[in-house]
Amino acid sequence: VAQRDPHRADALNNLGNCYRLLDEPALAQSAYERALAAQPGNADALTNLGTLLRARGSLGEAQVLLRKAVAVAPASPAALVNLGAVLIDCENPQEAAQILARAVAIAPGFAPAAFNYGNALHALGQRREAQEQYRKALAIEPGHAEAANNLGNVCRELGEHKAAMDAFETAIRARPDFVDAYNNAANLLRALGHKDAACVLLRKAQALAPTHSATLNNLGNVLKDCGELEEGIACLRQALASDPGNLTAHSNLLYALSFQSSDAAEILVDAIESPAGNVEVNAAIGIGMLGYAFMGKAHTNA
Repeated sequence: VAQRDPHRADALNNLGNCYRLLDEPALAQSAYERALAAQPGNADALTNLGTLLRARGSLGEAQVLLRKAVAVAPASPAALVNLGAVLIDCENPQEAAQILARAVAIAPGFAPAAFNYGNALHALGQRREAQEQYRKALAIEPGHAEAANNLGNVCRELGEHKAAMDAFETAIRARPDFVDAYNNAANLLRALGHKDAACVLLRKAQALAPTHSATLNNLGNVLKDCGELEEGIACLRQALASDPGNLTAHSNLLYALSFQSSDAAEILVDAIESPAGNVEVNAAIGIGMLGYAFMGKAHTNA
């Protein structure tokens, strides 16, 4: 249809959707842009292009397009939800919560509205209210893995450990490759003293994503706790190789190496001396991490 009538906005918008399903974001973006050239006020194309640009990291452009979509179609749940989501990304949870409250009121049976409203409320520190929205999202869509995972995080913060673990397990059942849920469940188990069970979950997460820095950091911590110091150190080194900017892994590696003081000093020197041009910053980081090592603190990556 788009070929027969290259100025038909709805056909071009649908073409963009097809390209997204085929994981062709550049072609999808071109199709949405052609749809908007044909009909600048097409709310669906504005929403879809804004959502695509958000996924590609262009938050400013995404926000502009999604505000236009909401102006054109103020009762569109999709436009409201995606605008709310990008506002959270832009660290504006207050406005996001207002926008998403509208989406929930307009479409109370739309799981993404409740889920994103929960995210905005959580960002505002309103844990009980966020918990309620995540539970609403799960009541609408029981297989919503992200809602279950975020519910687990809120329950953990509220000290509701059993509810948190139940939620993480729900997330994993819904999406067996959900690495973040495995990490969150393992971190909770470790905090509760169940080191062996935490290790099992983290090895599953590692099998799913062998270079995932947070998983390697958390596994390194648990292995150290279990007395497997050498393997723990190896995991922490892998965590840093995967993400050299993971300061939590730097700290934990220094702590693990504090049993081998010469190695700890070597890591400290590396932190201070590289990268070039940031000597003072890296010195501060290195000294702080060395302090963690001697205080015996180890930290998890969420």
